[in-house]
Amino acid sequence: MTNVVGKEIVRADALLKVTGAARYSAEIPIAKMAYAVFVGSKIAKGKILKIETKAAESAGGVLMVLTHENAMRIKKPADIFDPGKKVEKPTNTATSVLPLQSNEIFFRGQAIAAVVAETYEQARYAAALVKIEYIEDPPAVDFLKNIKNAVVPESLWGEPPTTIEGDPENALKTAAIKIDEIYHTPLENHHAMEMQSTSAEWRGDELVVYDTTRFVQGVKRMLAQSFDLVEEKVRVRAEFVGGAFGSKGMVRPHVALVAMCAKQVNRPVKLVLTRRQMTETSGHRPETRQRVALGAGKDGKLTAIIHEGESSCSATDPFVEPFTIQTHGLYAAPHRKLAQRIVYLNVAQPAPMRAPGEASGMFALESAMDELAFKLKIDPLELRRINEPAKEPVTNKEFSCRRLIQCIDKGAEAFGWSKRNVQAEARREGNNLIGYGFAASVYPLKGNPTEASCRIYADGRVVVQSSTHDFGNGISTSARQIAADALGVGYEKIKFEYADSSLPPAPMTGGSTATMWVGTAIKKACEQAKAQVAALAGNENAADYATVLKKSNRKFVEARAEAKPDAEKKKKYAMDSYGAHFCEVAVDAVIGTVTVRRFTSVYNCGRIINPKLAHSQFVSSIVWGIGMALMEYNLLDARNGKWIHADLNDYHVPTFADITRIEALWLDEPDEIANPLGAKGVGEIGIVGAAAAIANAVFNATGKRIRDLPITPDQLL
Repeated sequence: MTNVVGKEIVRADALLKVTGAARYSAEIPIAKMAYAVFVGSKIAKGKILKIETKAAESAGGVLMVLTHENAMRIKKPADIFDPGKKVEKPTNTATSVLPLQSNEIFFRGQAIAAVVAETYEQARYAAALVKIEYIEDPPAVDFLKNIKNAVVPESLWGEPPTTIEGDPENALKTAAIKIDEIYHTPLENHHAMEMQSTSAEWRGDELVVYDTTRFVQGVKRMLAQSFDLVEEKVRVRAEFVGGAFGSKGMVRPHVALVAMCAKQVNRPVKLVLTRRQMTETSGHRPETRQRVALGAGKDGKLTAIIHEGESSCSATDPFVEPFTIQTHGLYAAPHRKLAQRIVYLNVAQPAPMRAPGEASGMFALESAMDELAFKLKIDPLELRRINEPAKEPVTNKEFSCRRLIQCIDKGAEAFGWSKRNVQAEARREGNNLIGYGFAASVYPLKGNPTEASCRIYADGRVVVQSSTHDFGNGISTSARQIAADALGVGYEKIKFEYADSSLPPAPMTGGSTATMWVGTAIKKACEQAKAQVAALAGNENAADYATVLKKSNRKFVEARAEAKPDAEKKKKYAMDSYGAHFCEVAVDAVIGTVTVRRFTSVYNCGRIINPKLAHSQFVSSIVWGIGMALMEYNLLDARNGKWIHADLNDYHVPTFADITRIEALWLDEPDEIANPLGAKGVGEIGIVGAAAAIANAVFNATGKRIRDLPITPDQLL
């Protein structure tokens, strides 16, 4: 019996990555590779009137220039990304806009031509020679100006877009104490370290693709449907992915474009997006405007919660940033309204971005709770205790393992919350005003059917497989830990194969689901394989797998298992994860800069499979929360839809110089109602509420309430 689960095992791929031996999709060598560069539209809405390609076609090394006039026709995939629809085998196709299939333009940067050449440099040079004349229409790119055109979506990721309990507006009107404010979060971009790329090779009627994806099964299905192939004729691989954070899960048009190029030039073709092209075409966090209104008695008991507003999406397909989704179950109140609308803009389809909905929504909700606490003259922690529900509001489900108050208590002690000054502007160190802030955190339990296999060999090797991904989440390590414990063998004997569409199917790796559901499937498969060995052993010792298999003249035994959320338990229990953020900031009263000096967070995320990996996830999420609070945003040029901050020169993210002391703690209490591992996701909860904790600390320091992210010096001077 081994006890590897719960141990701090170093990442299985760490050495490969730090020595440069890990090969990412763009680095896979393929013989006779040609290179593609696509030409993006310079307008955000309209049509192509004329496209001139002769100069590009005559340039050295050019094999072909594809446009809507000569590109092969492909089919639209059966489903476009919609987490509210139950699709048995989703493609996660991002948009209904197919590459080079018409002269219509829906957003700036949309691929309207592709140059294929012998080298990347030749393709890039020739792409600059393509000339386009447009018929331009006025684009809709200003979110706030277009809110008047907002519409109610069909669903909110499977939930109703509007929920009303009681009479919230009247309850707000009659409340003894109330706040009613508007909060705004901007467009944000993922900016993963690895830029998106696709390489495609046709081998007769079979298609092999290397893609920067965290959903090889979705890419496979999209390509099979688009090119009218049986799925078995398509193989997609993505062993190493250099970050994603919500991107690289929805399948973007450039993937099909590369397969088209490879088909038409009869050569393998590679395309690597530039960082600007990623910004323009590969998704972003939508902009939101949110109204949060809270009513309470003088004792602090909430009587009304109203959380409503709008988020941006593309002009062609609905995408809802579900910023109210956490508000239904966090605090008790008899009257509640949750409502969302979407605003169609001429931008590429947004994408989930680390804690989609929760990160934006909890900035608003937890800022509002802090405002209410200040108005009530109640400690923000006490306000949470007063409004802690016995059961989940709205659904009336039992909590499987909530423990929010325990997280608050542990965090308050570790942080030193008792030293907080109640009055704003009460503590000064030189030019710096010092403030403390708090916010709660919550993240839902998600999951879809996931399969894994286990093969035990007579030579002592064990191979487990699943077509999931490791893009920094550490599943290539934690999967081996889970398998080792399930089989009672050493961690070093386990090999984990993943990120290949020929392996047992797994859903998109995201939503903080991989470890718990891939891990559960692996655990079940290992237990079944172990049982097969025991059956072969009869009355003999079954612990020595190799001996049993050799005596039975078996080269190996193999088992395959599926894991998925328990539908009956989902009906009965609310199985979310919870956390508490505590933050100290210093605000320079002269120049208005904000520095996060300390950040302490405590989480209840079930059993922690690997503390080293979990700590990394928690801390990195908090770092992103710091970026969200203080620096990350993007803008669109109202004239032509151009992204203003399209690269890392202009789009600012936290660096080591911005990060000081971050303390991430957890309760480590298994939740075996949630799944057999007792584990929950840890990848996103750290960002949820982090920006609010910082904003609340800024208020405590300065007395200035900032409701529009990011918090910049001009707002504080």
